[in-house]
Amino acid sequence: MENSRIPGELKVGRSGDVAARQRDLQGCQNFTVVVHAVFPKAGRLERAVHEQLADFRVQGAPGTEWFKASLRKVVKAVLAAKESAALE
Repeated sequence: MENSRIPGELKVGRSGDVAARQRDLQGCQNFTVVVHAVFPKAGRLERAVHEQLADFRVQGAPGTEWFKASLRKVVKAVLAAKESAALE
């Protein structure tokens, strides 16, 4: 997900209901939250993905799920985590 007012910072997390989470984040704010990618049944990989993206974590952001990384880099991290999990 990405806050429309802060391009280039992506939220990487898990949710049982992506649309509801999107609405929750937007609330009564003056921005929209754009969902760029969804990886069904990959929530168990969240920690591994966050570890791969640790160098890109946004410091001072609320929570720990915001990263200053390209969508391509995030997708690569998810795919790498999936591959690693498959080998276990």
